[in-house]
Order: sequence, then C-alpha cells, then structure tokens
Amino acid sequence: MAKAIFVCLGVSLLISFFLIYSAWDVLEPWEIGLDYNVILQSISPEAWGTGRHWLGLGHRFVKFPSTVITVQFSHDAAEASGGPLRSRTADGLEVSLEISFQYQLAKDNLYKMYTTFGPEYHELFVKMGMDLLTMAATNHIARAFFVNRTMIGNMMEHSLREHFRQNAFVDVPLFQFQAVSLPEQFETAIKETQVAEQKIRRKQAQQRMRIVEFETEVIKAQRYVQVRNQHRGMKSGRQRRLVRLLLPLRDVEDAPAFARALEGEVAAATRQSVDSVELVSLDCGEGLAASFALGGGEAVAAASLGAALARGNVGGLLQGGQVQLVTQRLRTPIQDRLRGAKQQPVGAAGSSQPAASAGAARSGEPYPAHVPAAGLLDDKVAELLATAGVVSRERQLALERRQGKMEIKIRMQQAALHLRAAGGLYMLHRWRRRNAKKVRACLKLQSHWRSLRFRRLVEERFGQRRLARLQLQSWFRGIFGRRAGVRRFRALRAFGRVGRLAHAAARWLRRARRCLAAAGCIGRSWRGCRARRELAVRRLGLRLLQAALRQSVARARVLELHRASEVIQDQVRDFLNRQAVKRVKEMQKRLVEMQAMAAEIVKQAAALRPEGAQPETDAWDRDTESLSLAAAVDCLNATQLLAATAFGEILDLFQGDAAKLLKYMKVRAMRDHPSEHSVLGIRDDIDSAQPAPASTGA
Repeated sequence: MAKAIFVCLGVSLLISFFLIYSAWDVLEPWEIGLDYNVILQSISPEAWGTGRHWLGLGHRFVKFPSTVITVQFSHDAAEASGGPLRSRTADGLEVSLEISFQYQLAKDNLYKMYTTFGPEYHELFVKMGMDLLTMAATNHIARAFFVNRTMIGNMMEHSLREHFRQNAFVDVPLFQFQAVSLPEQFETAIKETQVAEQKIRRKQAQQRMRIVEFETEVIKAQRYVQVRNQHRGMKSGRQRRLVRLLLPLRDVEDAPAFARALEGEVAAATRQSVDSVELVSLDCGEGLAASFALGGGEAVAAASLGAALARGNVGGLLQGGQVQLVTQRLRTPIQDRLRGAKQQPVGAAGSSQPAASAGAARSGEPYPAHVPAAGLLDDKVAELLATAGVVSRERQLALERRQGKMEIKIRMQQAALHLRAAGGLYMLHRWRRRNAKKVRACLKLQSHWRSLRFRRLVEERFGQRRLARLQLQSWFRGIFGRRAGVRRFRALRAFGRVGRLAHAAARWLRRARRCLAAAGCIGRSWRGCRARRELAVRRLGLRLLQAALRQSVARARVLELHRASEVIQDQVRDFLNRQAVKRVKEMQKRLVEMQAMAAEIVKQAAALRPEGAQPETDAWDRDTESLSLAAAVDCLNATQLLAATAFGEILDLFQGDAAKLLKYMKVRAMRDHPSEHSVLGIRDDIDSAQPAPASTGA
C-alpha cells in the first residue's frame, strides 16, 4: 500500500513537472513571437520579445524573424528570390531590372500582418514587390534609365516603402537598384548621344574661354592706351599749371615771397612723390629731378624760375613767352642750374641790367632798381640744396654701414647654425662651462621668458645652478623653437653628464696611472691611448668639415633649382607668345576667306541681272544691283574693321604700339560708322554685318 502511494506520488510529480516545463517557451535574440493557445485555437494580439516567458498550459509561440529579410531579383541563383524583373518602358522598349530590397517585421503590427497574410507571408511579399516594381518601370521612358537613374530608383523606393507600410504592415529600410538592361542597339545609340553631348559642352567651354581671352587682350590694350594718354595729359597739365602759377607774378617785388612759398611746395611735393629710400640713395640734384618726374615738377620748376626772376636775368621774358621760358628752364639739367647759380652770384647785378632793359623794352614798364639784391635768394636756395645733398650722402653712408653690420650679423648667425648642425653642442657646452659668468650676464638681458620675481624665487629655492639651467633652456627655446630647443637642451645636458663622467673616469685613470707608473707598467699603453684620442679629435674635425661641405652643396643645388625655374618660366612665356602668333595667323586666314566671300557676292549680284535688261529703265534690276553691291561693300567694311580691331590690336599689343592701334580704330570708326565712336560700337557693327552676305545671296 505504501509502495503504491509512493509510485503515484512520483508519477504525479513527474507529470506536474512536465506540465510546468511545457508552460514556458523561449524566444531567441533574433526572434519575436505571438502567444498561440493550442486548446482554444486562438492567438493573442500582443507581441513578445526575446527571452524565456511563462505562457501557461497549452500555450506556445508562433515565431517570426526580427532581422531584415532580403528579396532579390537578379541572376545570382544563390540569393535571388527570382530572376531579373522584365517590364516595358513608357515608349514600348523591353527592359530588364536587377533590384533588391530588405523588409523587416514590425513588432507593433505583427498581429495584423499574421492575421492578414498567414504563415506564408514571404511568398506574398515577393509577388507584391515584383508587381509593384514592374508597374513602376512603365512610368518612365528608356532614355531616363540612363540619364535619371538615381531619380527613378528613389521614386521606386518611395512607392515600395509606402505600399508595404500601408498594405503589408512591414518596414522597408533598404533598397538597391543594381542594374538595368535595354536592347543593345538602343544602348549603343544612347552612348553615342552622351559622347556627342560631352563634345558639345567641351566646345562651348572652349568658345567661352577664347571669348574671355580676346576680351581680356582688348581691355589690356585699352588700359595701356588710357595710361599713356593720362601720362601725356599730366605732362601738358603740369605745364599749364606752371604758367597759371607764374601769371599772377606781375611785379618783381613779389619774387622773394613767391620763391619762399614755392620752397615749401617743393618740400611737400618731394615728400609725397619720392620715397625716403630714393632720397637717401640719390644726391640733391637727382632727388629734385626724381621729384619732378614723379609729380612735383611744377613746384621745382616754379621755385627755380622764381629765384631767377628775383635775380633779374630772365625777368623780361615773363609776359612775352612764359611757355618758352618754362620749357627752356625745364630742359636744362638741375645740376647745371645749381652750378650756374654758384658761379654767378657776384656778377648777377651786372648781368641783369641788359636783360632788365630788354624786358622793359618788351613790356613797356620800367624795371625796379632793387632787383640785384634779390639775387641772394638764389644763392641761399643753392646752399640749402647743397646742404641737403651732403645730408643725403651722410644718410646713404650710414645706411651702407648699417647694411654691412646686418650682413656680418647674418653671416655670424649662419656660421652658428652650421656649427650647431655639425655637432657643435659639445663645444658650446665647454664654452659655457668656461664662461659661466658671461652666459649669465647675457641671459639676464632676455627677461621676456620669466619675470624678475620668478627668477629670484628659483634662485632662493634651488640655487644659482638651477637658475642658470632654466635660463639656458629658455635661450635654446628662443633660438631653435619650443620642441627642438627642449630636445637640444636635453642633448646638451646628456653631453654634460657624459663629460662629468668622463672627467671622473679620467681622474680615476690618472690616479691608477700614477699607481701603475710607480711600478713602471703602462707607459707605452698610455701613449697609445693619447694617440687614439688625437685621432678621434681629427675625425671629429673631418666630420665638421664634411657637414659644412654638405651644406654648401645643398645651397648650390638650391641655386641651380632657382635658375632652372627661371629657364622654365622663359620657355613658358615664349610658348605663350608663339601660341598668340599662331591664333593671329588663323584669324588672318578667316579674313582672307571673308574677303573672298565678298568678291563672290559681287559676282552673284552681277549675275542676277538679266542679259537684255536696261538699268535705266528696269527699276527692279537697278534696286537689286544696288542692294547686292551695298551688301558686298558692308562685308568688305566688316572684314577691314575686324582686321583693324581684333587681330591688329593683338599684334600691336605684342609689339608695344597699342596707342597707334586705337587711334587707327577710332579714325576708321568715324569714317565708316559715324554714329558709333567706341571699340564696342565697332564690334557690334561687325557682328551685325556678318550675316549680310548670306541674306543677300538668298
């Protein structure tokens, strides 16, 4: 009885354990599921995620993949859901599409999807995508699959995604439009069309480039002529302003005040026109000549003329010929004027009397008696100018001395750099050890690296040795840069440690040598060590010499590279000039062809008249002949204007005669086209005259 009870109890426990275990179900990390009641044959709308879940007796999961599922239509048999999609374009051509997309089941819409499509949902989705993509291909023409393939793919992806979201309750995160195949003849025609379009675009770009180049050349010529005209206008305007300044000077008594005022204008014009470096490099006369060439000439000439007027030797010529006097005065060099002013101060009074009488005879007015006293003004001006020349020479000498010092300093810096690059850090360390006081005195001048308070704090805490080391490190940073300075300073410290160790080792060796020399053991070996040490020193010197030679060779190579670059620039410039001449010759050939066309038009006009027609009686023939001849004349004028503007301008620009060219163009424009007076107007007339022969011939 007890045994039967135990057996029943064990069986019941086993059954209960099996029932409890079957009430649990597991979903893998790549799965989602729905709760299915086997007893009631019903399914729960709630979707379950990954993990182990308690469902109850008679319940299990209907499992679905949570990863993306690929649908591919291509020739790849391993992964394809079917072959390439075959459809037709909007213009009736057969097209083959290789497309793939990935869909993913949504957890929120899993119950709707299962109740709508059932467990065989994948096959339905494949057929749905095939139908949708095939219909989408019929909305586009065949050419669009080559020109706007990306746009077609985006439209297919959008329609597929919206249709699957609304009708299939799934998401389509990825879409790939892999390939498209059309009939071979159509593809060949499309490729040829694309190549032709590319050629057209390239030719259009070349045409725009040539137009810009020719317009640039025309603008250059116009600017050159404008600058030349401005320069000529400045010269003539300078003379007119000088005459305008001298006209109010009716009375000789105003000459000293006028000369002093003009001296200030001379100084201002010289400061504005001539640079300080040019004033230092030139003497007095050259400085004034340079100021006259650069824009201060009227003030300089007026000052000299005012001084001469005060002296009285040319005073009578003011009313009769101001322009001749100005030009004669300006043509004489400034050095001769200064030399004449220094040689004539004594006899100025005597020499001024004939000129004064001549001036009075011309003007009809008596000349003042106190004119000879005004000759001192020119002497004073000459002395001031000579003093200015001496000062300028002194400044030039000071500048040369300063430049010499700078060259010596640069050479010393280069030598120091060569020494450091060749391994001179050890020598610098030895010099610092021997001249520690000088180093500290020099490093104190570089106070920018640390403040005085910080240096005192370092000196109090760590001593003078630590302060010197920090100052030397800052000095190295300032010379070689931050990283390189720290690296070389560390190398210097390493050299110092090695030197101290070598010094200690040498001291112990000397002690050992004394001990062993007493026994008379190592005399010869020590001499051998000394010879090896001398050999090492010689090798170090050879290394320094080799490093210096390497740097000289590198410098020579750099100079060779500079010369080679200059040669290349000259070759490029010559090549551009040859290309320009070549273009001009080509355009001249075009001009010859246009002239031949004009002659042909004349012949055609003569042939249009009937054989027995009389020009005096037949009005229609007379009008036709006149129109044809007018068209031929217009064509000839167009060719001449084109030669005078486009190509003659470029040739004269390369030869340096742009001014003559534009003058010739303006004359031809005024004669042939009175209504237009500019280069742009001539060019418009050329453009309007080009189609005239064709229309007349028609």
